[in-house]
Amino acid sequence: MTNLSDDNSPPWEQEVPNIESQSEGLIMRLRRVAKDCGDGANINDRITAIIAACIEEGIHGEGQIVAVLMGLGFNNRHVGAILNGHAGRNGAHHLWRKEPGKIYRLNEPGEVAPVICSTAEIKVPPLRHSKE
Repeated sequence: MTNLSDDNSPPWEQEVPNIESQSEGLIMRLRRVAKDCGDGANINDRITAIIAACIEEGIHGEGQIVAVLMGLGFNNRHVGAILNGHAGRNGAHHLWRKEPGKIYRLNEPGEVAPVICSTAEIKVPPLRHSKE
């Protein structure tokens, strides 16, 4: 591994600064996710895949997700834009949802996640697309 300040290698191949409470095994798995995207993948695809892997690994907090990806060398604003851009309650259109407390959960394809309003949960019907 190379040092972040000494090399122009891709972020997922660079040395990760000490990320408090993150195991080396986790960092290795996240690096593997970035590499598994392939040479043709753009940075947005890599960030998206790593965010999903973080959520699957139990890293659910917005700040935690951004910190881990920053530790892997990605820009915090870029990560935040992708994190928010793929957030929504309809699994047919969004990869994950944002819950109260800036907590993220993965959506299942086609899942309609409950909308949480105070203590009530309301099901949102899936979007209907007209056939043209």
